[in-house]
Amino acid sequence: MNALEMAMTASMSAADWAKSGFAKAKLEMVQSRQEICNSCEFWNSKGFMGSGQCLKCGCSTYAKLRMATSKCPIDKWGSVEVETHQ
Repeated sequence: MNALEMAMTASMSAADWAKSGFAKAKLEMVQSRQEICNSCEFWNSKGFMGSGQCLKCGCSTYAKLRMATSKCPIDKWGSVEVETHQ
């Protein structure tokens, strides 16, 4: 994945997260997602200065795991439904 593609996926993820009101995943969900990523062939534990990086979407897994609206780019885990207030 090149830098432009990484920037595009990061900005789309950030926009979805903003639309949700910056909803955070619960600790149990973060831990479950992290366990899945830890065993994934596309996870780089050294990326983003040791906080982890998904090599499929290029995102920081530290941030991605904590955003309720995020999902794995290869469907190993999904987003959490978030109730938005208008």
